[in-house]
Amino acid sequence: KTLDFQRWRQIPFGVALQRIMLSLQTMSSPDHLFIDTNIFLSFYHLTKDDLEELRKLAVLLDQGAVILYLPDQVVLEYRRNREGKILEALKQLKEQRLNLQFPQLCRDYSQYGQLRDLQRQYEEHHAKLQERILEDISNATLKADKTIAELFGKAKQLKTPDALLEKARMRIQIGNPPGKDGSIGDAINWEVLLEEVPSGQSLTLISDDRDYISILDEASLKEFLRTEWRERKQVEIRFYRRLSSFFNDSF
Repeated sequence: KTLDFQRWRQIPFGVALQRIMLSLQTMSSPDHLFIDTNIFLSFYHLTKDDLEELRKLAVLLDQGAVILYLPDQVVLEYRRNREGKILEALKQLKEQRLNLQFPQLCRDYSQYGQLRDLQRQYEEHHAKLQERILEDISNATLKADKTIAELFGKAKQLKTPDALLEKARMRIQIGNPPGKDGSIGDAINWEVLLEEVPSGQSLTLISDDRDYISILDEASLKEFLRTEWRERKQVEIRFYRRLSSFFNDSF
């Protein structure tokens, strides 16, 4: 695994694709991966990663270099929260206005008129951009929509049987992570992963949810979860808060 993903944003995607194909030749077994819902939703709003990270993952899935575990709980959470994340992004976009105010003495200079023209152009393009985005939102054709749908289609989809649902409820009642009072989603995902990922197989978990993050080291998984995985699977679990960090360390 020799590919440096940190440089992908500086090179055309086609060139990056050629490099990943070369990197895959050195791999002996696929990485087992779980991406939490908050990571998928971040691509609609504020994230340090961009959608190219998801495109890289699609390539890895096609080549069998990664197995992406997709519990049905993640799909449901994504569908429930997509509109809310988009609304937050739209509010931020609407606030990006040029409220230029000039002293009276500026009016005698040609640059004043030029700046006013640029302001009008900005407002026109700003309005058109919002119109285009709203149309794509309505049709579910945002780039994030299409890329995430592609990944979901390539992932290993996992159902939640009643027995695992009951285990998740018990986990919350006892007070074991992941999860918080009144929220069972993370517990469901964790129980499904414990059931489905083969013993002896390391899992990479990517989440920016505080329910998973250690209070002592924000770059690490909670100690309780690390220990539980080690005892159940006889192997360590890897944890990242960003998809790009996983790429940088693994390929």
